[in-house]
Amino acid sequence: MTTTHYSTAFAHLVSAGASLWAIRASGTQNFPRGSFGTFLINSAIGILTFGNPEFGDKLRAVYRHTLFLSKCFGLPCIATQVCLNSGVQEEVAYLHLGFSALPIIAHFLEDRHEKNLLDTVLLGNLISVVYFSYVSVNYYGFALVVSYMLNHFVIRTDGTAFDTSIPSLDLFMYGLCFFYFFAVKTISD
Repeated sequence: MTTTHYSTAFAHLVSAGASLWAIRASGTQNFPRGSFGTFLINSAIGILTFGNPEFGDKLRAVYRHTLFLSKCFGLPCIATQVCLNSGVQEEVAYLHLGFSALPIIAHFLEDRHEKNLLDTVLLGNLISVVYFSYVSVNYYGFALVVSYMLNHFVIRTDGTAFDTSIPSLDLFMYGLCFFYFFAVKTISD
């Protein structure tokens, strides 16, 4: 039996609710649904992992994999939709998703460079969202980029953030709620 982290389970519950809202608010656009759907699945597994004292440890590995996959697909799906909304050719827009396969392959091969690959892919997606948000004067896109950058590069998911007693995973999940909101506003503008 392991200790439970009810605050982390609650953070995942809030993230799951926000991602459900984002799925409904994104309308018929498929790529945002894929983004929010991966985060929803991860949040649901997180609720079970951190809120269930009996089976939480058994789901920990599954949770780590779904968290990594949601990081790999979450932003690239939104960046793909932003490109498609800006009139970019479909093949070029799909490159955002294609490049996200590199860190996934490295993750399953247990390559030690998976984190660097993920950071590089996400940085390219962030630059793309900034560019197309600038071109279309979409200020929600800038907020999306700032939100995701703070979440991924500053808060992260390992350890505690800012030398406080708050687990960084909790802050990461709450930060995702801002990402969902700004992503929905970005793709609907």
